[in-house]
This record gives sequence, C-alpha cells and structure tokens, in this order.
Amino acid sequence: MIGIYAEGSETIGIGHVMRCLTIADALRSRGKKITFYANSCHELIEGRGYKPETVPDGFEGTKEEFAFWEKNAKEKGLTLLLLDSYKVTPAYLERLGEVFKTAYLDDMCMFPYPVDMVINYNIFADKKDYKELHEQTDLCLGTSYAPVRAEFVQNRGNSASGDVPEIFISVGGSDSLGLSPLITKVIKKNLAASHLHVLCGPYSNQKEALTKLQQQFGNITIYEKVTDVWNVMRKCNMAVSAAGTTMYELAAMGVPVLTFSFVENQRRIAEGFALKGAAIGLGMYEEARPEIFEKNLAKQVQILANDRALREQIKKCALLCVDGMGAMRIAEALAKLDA
Repeated sequence: MIGIYAEGSETIGIGHVMRCLTIADALRSRGKKITFYANSCHELIEGRGYKPETVPDGFEGTKEEFAFWEKNAKEKGLTLLLLDSYKVTPAYLERLGEVFKTAYLDDMCMFPYPVDMVINYNIFADKKDYKELHEQTDLCLGTSYAPVRAEFVQNRGNSASGDVPEIFISVGGSDSLGLSPLITKVIKKNLAASHLHVLCGPYSNQKEALTKLQQQFGNITIYEKVTDVWNVMRKCNMAVSAAGTTMYELAAMGVPVLTFSFVENQRRIAEGFALKGAAIGLGMYEEARPEIFEKNLAKQVQILANDRALREQIKKCALLCVDGMGAMRIAEALAKLDA
C-alpha cells in the first residue's frame, strides 16, 4: 500500500494537498491502494473520495508519531510514503526510511534528502541542484512531471479566444495580504469592459471586499469552494495568478498568464515560466511597496488584453511546457519504486 502525507493550512494554502490528491487519483487509476494522511483540509480530501487519517504530532518526529507509522506499516501493509511538507528534516526522513520506502515532493531543495525518490516538477528543477543526493535516489524532475488533473488534460487548449477580456484571477487557497481585491480593482479601473472570474479560496477572508467591488464595478464573478476550476479557466482568455500549483493547471489549459510571487518559494516558478515565454512576469509583490506591483499590473494587463497575437504565442509556449501527463508519470515511478 502507498501512503500520501500532505500538509495544508491557512498559512501555506492548499496547493500541497491538491497536487497530492491528483497523484493519488493517478495511482488509484493504476489499481494501487492509497491511504491519505493529513491533519487539515479533511473536507477537501473527502470531497475527492478519500478518507484521510490524522497523524499524531504530525511532522514533529515524536515517539508517538513514529509508533503510528510503524503500526500502519505492520497492520495496513504500508510500504511506501510520499511526503509533501516544508517541515521535514534530514533526521525525520532518515527515521521514516527505517520503516518503509519514502518519496518527497520538493519545491525548495532545502538539503540533501535521505529518501528513495525526489519529485520536483517545477519549471526550474535541475539535476545539478540534487548532486549531493545518494546515487541510488531516483529523481523525477521538470514540468513533464507536473501533476494536473484529468479534467485539465481533457480540456487541453480549450480556453476562450475572444477579444473581450475574460480574466481568471487566483492568489491561492489563502489571501491574507488581500491581493485578490487589489488585483480586481486595478484591472477594472484599467479594463472597464472586462469580465473577471475571481477564485476565493477556502482560507481566504476576502469575500466581503470582493463583493463590494462586484457591486461597484459589475462583471465580476466570485467562486467559492469551486471543484471544477478547469471549467472556470476555459471561460477565460487570460489570467492573473500567483506562481503556485495553479500555474501548471493554467499552462496545461493554454491560458495566457500574468504571474507574480509574494513568497520566496513562488519566485523561481514565476521567473521560469516568464523565461520560457509561457507567461508574463509581474515580479514579486512587496507589502511595503504595493504601488510598484499595481503600476506594473495595470500596464501589462492592458498590453496582453489588446494583443491577440501575444496571447496566442504565450498559449503555445505554455502548452509545450505542461503536457498534462505528469501525474501519470509520477504514479508510474512510484508504482515502480513500490514493486
């Protein structure tokens, strides 16, 4: 049996859990038995057909936690665990490796991971960053491993193509900085005729601010607890998105994106897509200097909205970057490791 242990919270958002659910679906399609472990986001996970188990003292490396894993290995036949959390340490991973095989879903290359497999599907992932890993550690690197759900693959390239701006807006599962209202306001002031499709994530507290803008400007649709985000994306001919998991989904759909970062682990993703011509980079949002971000957004959103050829060019590059088969490739690699 393969276990998947993912972390999600108001602080870090739900991207870790979402991508692990996609991998779980791909494993299940191969006939693999899956147990999902998580200490948050249970409603989200249950909505995708899994019954998550809570881990005592999760990611703390206590005796109680390791006793829990040893019990799962013995009683459930858990032989491989995929982990997705920034809380892991070398000592923690080494101890888990004594119980079963381990794989780690990485974004940061924080240290040489003592695991059996490292998966980094990010656009900037490079083998040289992992040169200190043991030679027996399997590596799954690059956007060919980007785990996007089957719905995105089935609607690949099927985004809107009209000239009236239909703009998808996402800042992730949480929005403590109030970026979705800020982006919405800037766009409506510069593209009055645009129709905005704004995601309000499960940890976002911006619904009231967005509703006020909806009443003020009109042509703003707010989406809460959306389960078919691909269906929202396909209505759009451009997007403004934080550089997280959503970027890979937008690329698989072929939606031209203005992307930005507001935390360090997003910066390289935004830069990577921009360097490949698969998005337009807005740089990093700095809370101390929001006016710089606003000015750049106002300029770039008008350029993209008024240039169909540019949108088509970005769409082609994005589709080349993410072919949508990443989850199946990860599932195949994990199944091979678990054999």
